[in-house]
Amino acid sequence: MSGRERGGRASGRRYARYRIRRREKSRAGHDEALESKEPAKRQRTRSVGEVLRAFWELARGHRRRLGLALVTLSVSTVIGMVLPVSTKVVLDNVWADDPGPEALAEQIGWIPRL
Repeated sequence: MSGRERGGRASGRRYARYRIRRREKSRAGHDEALESKEPAKRQRTRSVGEVLRAFWELARGHRRRLGLALVTLSVSTVIGMVLPVSTKVVLDNVWADDPGPEALAEQIGWIPRL
């Protein structure tokens, strides 16, 4: 017989027994999570600059690749913004009753001025 035919895997049965014990302890008022004696977490003391310096040291040997990845990601983001921005310009300045600022028409010579 496989483990599933016998009523589940061994780890599943252990977890079910654990949940039953936790529920019983919680109902009895003996919840370990609520009675933890561990001190509260400390505030982090490193500044952003210290973290960046530590990262820069860890990146030794990979800095060129990291720089290339960041440049590629930036170019990709700018290219991805071209279509929404151009659509906004068309909807706001070409199809609207108000054709937009005169400065825009001066920068793009083929836009007719009204």
